[in-house]
Amino acid sequence: MWLSKGMDLRAENEIPQNEHSHLMSLRIEIIFAVAQGLRETELSVTAELVPTSSWNISSELDKDSYLTLDEPMNNITTSLGQTAELHCKVSGNPLPTIRWFKNDAPVVQEPRRISFRATNYGSRLRIRNLDTTDTGYFQCVATNGKKVVSTTGVLFVKFGPPPTASPGSS
Repeated sequence: MWLSKGMDLRAENEIPQNEHSHLMSLRIEIIFAVAQGLRETELSVTAELVPTSSWNISSELDKDSYLTLDEPMNNITTSLGQTAELHCKVSGNPLPTIRWFKNDAPVVQEPRRISFRATNYGSRLRIRNLDTTDTGYFQCVATNGKKVVSTTGVLFVKFGPPPTASPGSS
């Protein structure tokens, strides 16, 4: 490239990143200046490192942090008027908080009918006096602030008498 008198050329490049690298951008500025009436050319190069992502530095407290789905949620088929219990079996450190959803909407507790509570294994959702409108996909989502796990089960409420054990089953 030929430069004319007093022309500046500035270039800026970034080092490519991928999910496996924690690199910084290298900003390079090159300035060419042609002195007016002289044969001398001035070349100025500056470089600086610019952070492009934060470093993931674990503290001693993080090494004992975990969140585990201990058991997937079961599907339940039952009848009108019955009670259903869905269990969210998770463990973690720090102790996880658990949210319940029905068909992707938060479950709203109703006094004496729909309730959920923390248990020593995670959480339990109980629905009393079931109606066919209670049929749906139920999901529990647990988080300990560092990780998130979830499990989904289907509750199907049908018309008719509750299921009975057939002879020979235990």
